[in-house]
Amino acid sequence: MACARGKYRAKTFQEKADILWEVDAELLPKQDIAKKHGIPKTTLSTYIKNRRTIEDALEVEVASKRRRLRPAKYPDREKALLIWIKQMRLQDIPLSGSVILAKAADFALQLDYNDFAASDGW
Repeated sequence: MACARGKYRAKTFQEKADILWEVDAELLPKQDIAKKHGIPKTTLSTYIKNRRTIEDALEVEVASKRRRLRPAKYPDREKALLIWIKQMRLQDIPLSGSVILAKAADFALQLDYNDFAASDGW
């Protein structure tokens, strides 16, 4: 018979940082902290192991409500696109999804990414 498991919900970076603060304060044993937050002790150990990533994510303008960091497949294209979007916003030029997709495809051609295919969820 399978073990009943509660509904999984990923913690935000802010929640993970708060849990790490509790670990640092040493007010409770790690097992009790894990139980208090409804996570397995192994997950708490993973938070501790990835402490640097969690802290860095909170420092570099990553929203504290985010749950994951996904690295860009084409970081230089992403950076160029972000700069372009910021420039357009400063000029109060409205941007639609199709305009951004077209510009992303343009940057991909300029940067010689032959396998790039823009889509709504890229």
